[in-house]
Amino acid sequence: MTPTALPDLPGLGSAVEALGPAGRLVLACYLVMAVAVAVDLAGAPPGRRPMDRARTRSLAVTAAGALVLGLPTAAALAGIWAVLGRLAPGPLVATWRAHPMLAALACFVVVDAVAYLYHRVGHRTRVGWAAHGVHHGGETFDMSLVLRQPWFPVHGLAVLPLTAVVGFSLELATACSAVSLTYQALQHTSRSWGLGRCEAVLMSGRAHRRHHTVGGGGTNLGAVLTVWDRAFGTWCGDDVEPGATYGWG
Repeated sequence: MTPTALPDLPGLGSAVEALGPAGRLVLACYLVMAVAVAVDLAGAPPGRRPMDRARTRSLAVTAAGALVLGLPTAAALAGIWAVLGRLAPGPLVATWRAHPMLAALACFVVVDAVAYLYHRVGHRTRVGWAAHGVHHGGETFDMSLVLRQPWFPVHGLAVLPLTAVVGFSLELATACSAVSLTYQALQHTSRSWGLGRCEAVLMSGRAHRRHHTVGGGGTNLGAVLTVWDRAFGTWCGDDVEPGATYGWG
């Protein structure tokens, strides 16, 4: 009998090491998201729609389409980033290079502000909604919504590269985006969770649940921070009423 082949763990470790710090952070974030989605969908609370075959096929097609078009979208984003990056002021770029921790903190705040703008464009324009609307198509609130992503977020290509204009590298912005996306994914758990007084600064699952109710899409548009919603009048701190409906409406 031929012994079962074991995974090439040293080779896998070398591949992960070759990704660099930012790449390893991005990989870790997506692994956390994958585990969280699996755990949330496996433990269905009472009254939640089960993962039947039709729903599973729908989510699989959506996720597969996003993955297939992910490479050309990433290539287009990198190209736009390279062009807009030349507009960044030299002294600002030098400051970020000299102070990496300050650059990471500043980049995260800028990425969060851009994420708010991206989300607002996704709800306030026809082109944006054509891409973003699929995320709101779920009639139940759980982490299956994390898999409901646009195949080609065309408005993102116009909004996200704004981060390059203030001198941040694509690598750093990608790492900050991965952390942000992981936190956003956890906002979609089927069990509501709040942050108490911390919601003065941070978006919670309870607050984001309000955004997914029918008629609530214009509120709580922030990714991680609530300051943008509070500043631009889109914040709603009310709890979701029992029996609220979700989806397009």
